[in-house]
Amino acid sequence: MTLNKQIKISVEGVLNEKIIETQSVSGGCINDAKIIVTEKNNRFFLKTNSNQLPDFFYKEANGLNEIKKSKTIRVPAVINVTNNYILLEYIASSSKSKQFWEDFGADSFNPEDFFASEAALNFVMMGYNLMSLFRQAILQGKTQHQLKTFRYRVFAIGSYITKNGNEEY
Repeated sequence: MTLNKQIKISVEGVLNEKIIETQSVSGGCINDAKIIVTEKNNRFFLKTNSNQLPDFFYKEANGLNEIKKSKTIRVPAVINVTNNYILLEYIASSSKSKQFWEDFGADSFNPEDFFASEAALNFVMMGYNLMSLFRQAILQGKTQHQLKTFRYRVFAIGSYITKNGNEEY
């Protein structure tokens, strides 16, 4: 699918560069997602949809900014947002290390069964979010811990509570 002419003009105006190439990428079933390449060989991520509610992309931009505030994962910078598109910093994907998949428990996903994988992914996301909240609320340290550290501390705290929970003070 080609880039809408009005959106192209708008994006070029924001970037102050001509778009010389667009590459379609998967961005879900709702929006059209593209990597755009400019005349200065800069790359950006562009999501478009002219049939969305007026504040759809504004809400996405707000969500990305809130995630960015948590400082838990790298979030692309929002460059521009309108009712018809959101323009983001392009972050190239890279291969994940074995430790990444182990830390998230994703090495045991079942690609043959959608519902089993969905349940596993929901559990992993819940675990990651709990670890993030735990890091922010309890640890409050400047050190960026790995999930293995969190897992150890959670189990250590849990085992302490279990061992000493019935004692009277």
